Amino acid sequence: MQDVKILELIVTNKCNLDCSFCGGEYYMKDGEDAGRKALMESALAALKENPELDEMLWMGGEPLLAISKIEGMFPLVKSLRPELRHDFMTNGLRLKLEHVELLSQFERVTVSIDGFRKSERPLMAFIENGNCEALEAMSKLGNKRTWAVITRDQLNNPRWHEDILELHNAIYHLGWEGMNLTFDTQMTK
Repeated sequence: MQDVKILELIVTNKCNLDCSFCGGEYYMKDGEDAGRKALMESALAALKENPELDEMLWMGGEPLLAISKIEGMFPLVKSLRPELRHDFMTNGLRLKLEHVELLSQFERVTVSIDGFRKSERPLMAFIENGNCEALEAMSKLGNKRTWAVITRDQLNNPRWHEDILELHNAIYHLGWEGMNLTFDTQMTK
């Protein structure tokens, strides 16, 4: 099996959430975001120095908070390295219908949703918080999947899986590509 070489591009270190188990927390401790020009220069330099790259992961913080940076960079990167696979990772809460055209060009859009009702980032929160535009935008994307983190506290509940099964059932009926689960017994929440 061939190793996949991925460039993780931290578009912004800002996020609209404060998840207890955030894997990108160390990115967000720096106070200042890279400006558009600096981000572009560092990304282009990394692409030039690493011709063996297979994939580019656009992430943050929450990359939708810096969508203008992505809109400016993505077409250039695609034209310079058309063979690269592009993945986008988001919590989805800032997703708008106007983003669908751009995000449809990515091979995959991963939305972090950890459960149906019983998690820090549940699917039902989109509805309960009136964020229906994000759900509508997701429904228009054919390249979406979810990534859920199952933590130690969740696993302590012998029925933890029921909420995940409800999430799976919902995303299946909403036409999502699939679901990735990460089990982490070191995370407290």
